[in-house]
Amino acid sequence: MKISMKKIYFILILLVFPMKNFAQKNDIYEKTKDLNTTINTIYSVISGEKGKKRDWNLFLNLFHENAYLIQNVPTKSGKDSLVYIKPQQFVETSRKWMEENGFFENEIHRTTNVFGSNAQVFTSYEIKMTKNQVKPSVRGINNIQLYFDGKRWWVLSIFWTRETPNNPIPEKYLGK
Repeated sequence: MKISMKKIYFILILLVFPMKNFAQKNDIYEKTKDLNTTINTIYSVISGEKGKKRDWNLFLNLFHENAYLIQNVPTKSGKDSLVYIKPQQFVETSRKWMEENGFFENEIHRTTNVFGSNAQVFTSYEIKMTKNQVKPSVRGINNIQLYFDGKRWWVLSIFWTRETPNNPIPEKYLGK
């Protein structure tokens, strides 16, 4: 029986695609199987030097389908304004700038509360444009809500507020 090259390619494609999909799912599981790994993955996936492509597929797979990112933006009048975006919108609006300019968000302190499958993580951060930058450009606090489905942690929301002269990060959230 003679098998054509077309059939061989077709069979190989059928074998390779499921293995690739399995590897991606396994990688997501490894990066979300516990709270510590999940939070570290959030920071690592968005950080990188100028010109470095980020793994936006991994970023998106950290989030539950109904998740939101919420930024607290102080207005000139002194009131807060909340900006709600879906993870996909974050990628679309931030990808180019982060990859063209460099961006490192580093955790400087964490407070974690867990009850059953519900977790709330208060994680103080600093942002630098290069890995070797000494003084951070920005600091603030991420308030991250997560849900454990029995297999992995899902990010439900990230609500962040930047530090300002009128709203410094309290010492208890700096880990000093």
